[in-house]
Amino acid sequence: MRKLAKGLNKAIASQLAADGEQDEIEQQTWAKTQEEVALGYIGPGHESRTGQVLLAKRFGLLQRGGKLRGIDACTIGGINGAWGVVEKYKVHAIDETAAFLTWMLQRCEQGIKLEGLSGRTYDMKHAYKQYGIAAGDR
Repeated sequence: MRKLAKGLNKAIASQLAADGEQDEIEQQTWAKTQEEVALGYIGPGHESRTGQVLLAKRFGLLQRGGKLRGIDACTIGGINGAWGVVEKYKVHAIDETAAFLTWMLQRCEQGIKLEGLSGRTYDMKHAYKQYGIAAGDR
């Protein structure tokens, strides 16, 4: 990926430059991006040289109800094909979730410690699907 980064980044930058003036959705997308930086959801990488990072296009998608969602097109530079996770998420139905919570509460009432349980949180508000990369793995 690093060998390809310089050329891919140049192509991405030229595509963005060819777009010309920003329209209203692009301006809103930029403002939303700045909000996400302020909230700590996204931020600059450890390397800022364009030959050392892989760029991705970001565009805004206006959803029903007028909500703007920022979309990172990570496929353009091959990023999606280079990294991923082996775990597959299964979102359980409400009855399975309720049964599990009932089981946990019963164990707690019996004084049984629930050690070793782990779970996953979902960001349903912002619906991010990217996975963070530890600084040591960059």
